[in-house]
Amino acid sequence: MLLLAGLVVFAIYTGRKFSIVLLMLFTSVIFVKFVSLYIQSSDKFLLLISLFYIFFAYFFCQLWLIELKDPIYSPGIVRGQIPNYNVHNLGVTVRDSLGREAKGWISNLGPRSCFIVIDKTMNLNGMVSLEVDWLGKKFQCVGKVMSTYENGYGIRTHEEMVPQAYLHWSDLFFIAGQRGLILPS
Repeated sequence: MLLLAGLVVFAIYTGRKFSIVLLMLFTSVIFVKFVSLYIQSSDKFLLLISLFYIFFAYFFCQLWLIELKDPIYSPGIVRGQIPNYNVHNLGVTVRDSLGREAKGWISNLGPRSCFIVIDKTMNLNGMVSLEVDWLGKKFQCVGKVMSTYENGYGIRTHEEMVPQAYLHWSDLFFIAGQRGLILPS
C-alpha cells in the first residue's frame, strides 16, 4: 500500500499521464479498505469518513485530469521526432534570466501556457521571456518553466509582467484560434 502511495505521489509530482490511473486505483483500494472495516465494525463514523474521502478524491481526480490536459504537460511532439517547421508552427524566441537567447517553435498552445521546442540544447529553468512575431505583430509574455521533455519546455505564462507595447499571450491564442490554427492539446 505504501509502495502504491509512493508511486502515485511520484507520478503526480512528475506530471505523468498515467498518474490519473494510479490515483484512481489508489482511491479504489482505500475505499475497499474503508468498506471492509465498516462491515467488520458497523461504525457509522467510519462510513462517513469513507464517503467524505470518496467525495474529495473524485473532485481531485477531476481537477488533476483537467491539469493534465494543459499544454505544459502535452508536448505535441514524439521523442526523437524530426522537427516539423510548417506554417502551423509558430516561431518563438526564448530569453532566460541570464540573457541567453534561443529560437524555436511552439508545439502546443493554450490560453495561459504553451510547450516550446528550441533548436539548441539549453538548460532553461525559472523565469523566461517568450516573444512571437506573427502576422506583423509582436506577442510577448513572461513565464515560468514548469516541465521539460527532450529539448522542449512547458511554460506557464504570466501576462501581468508584459509591457503595454506588446500584445499579450491570450491575444495570440485568440487570434490563432480565429485563424483556424489548431495546435494539439
